[in-house]
Amino acid sequence: PRHPPRGRDPDIPGAEAQMMMDKTQGNQAIVELSLVPALARTGETLPLNGTDFYPFLTQVAQVVIWNTNDDHRLPLWSWRADWYTPKQDSELLDLFKK
Repeated sequence: PRHPPRGRDPDIPGAEAQMMMDKTQGNQAIVELSLVPALARTGETLPLNGTDFYPFLTQVAQVVIWNTNDDHRLPLWSWRADWYTPKQDSELLDLFKK
């Protein structure tokens, strides 16, 4: 599938979720979303609080949950769409082709 199933929470098994929460500081975490534009309407703006925006739809490409420790930030959980390859991954793979 090109996106996670609609209306469902990410499936993090109980033991994995508990281990992730044990690594957080004060049960706080940073959630990083990687979004890829899917559709944009450039001819029409959407006014919001006095500012005009150009609306667009995105697909969720990746979700990463990080701990909040600035000295030793670690990913606690991640999900990546099968179709998504971040630019950094592509560049690393290109090194092997040279």
